[in-house]
Amino acid sequence: MIALADPCGVMHLGVDIEQQRSDLDADVMLGVVCTAQERDSVRRAPDVLSAFYQRWVGKEAVLKAIGIGVAEHLCSIDISPQADGRLAIASEVPEWNGFQAMALPAPPGYAAALAWRTKEST
Repeated sequence: MIALADPCGVMHLGVDIEQQRSDLDADVMLGVVCTAQERDSVRRAPDVLSAFYQRWVGKEAVLKAIGIGVAEHLCSIDISPQADGRLAIASEVPEWNGFQAMALPAPPGYAAALAWRTKEST
């Protein structure tokens, strides 16, 4: 998956797509890559695997847009899916404020997300 944006309006862009592997131990992964709030929310979800992957692809898209290593910063971003497809982003790192993200349509069994920061939000 690739994403393109008009450089006149968008400064940073990131995208991610993942296959939702049914053999993934979501409980183990929650402890490694999710904030406490995300863990609670995912565990309450009717479909734990889909809820986990929504956050995973959101985190990866945002971190790619920021331009930093994914593995070491996954717990630094909190992703909360919204009813309209937006992904609310929370981070204690001031430089990471102003990013936006949304879930993208994906083939069955996949999750995808797009993240960006406009020039106006800097």
